[in-house]
Amino acid sequence: LKNQNLAHLYQYLTGLYLKHAANHNDVKQARQMLCQAIRIYPKTLLGNRTQILVFKLLLVKCFSYKLANYLLISISEKRSTKVSFNY
Repeated sequence: LKNQNLAHLYQYLTGLYLKHAANHNDVKQARQMLCQAIRIYPKTLLGNRTQILVFKLLLVKCFSYKLANYLLISISEKRSTKVSFNY
């Protein structure tokens, strides 16, 4: 239970880093937090929240932050779900 709670904390911190990312160092820190969460409690990777965070990290890594946010909003509108950088 302790590892699970710590993994959820790291997920939360990952979301905050992505939400307020101003540069690549913030994105790198978010990636490290998410990796730490997965290392601590690997079952975390099966959850929707973690998969969405991984997808966001991939988008930000491949594209600029503004373009990644636009793509994510467009995808979520087509899927009729609300997924954005606001964790």
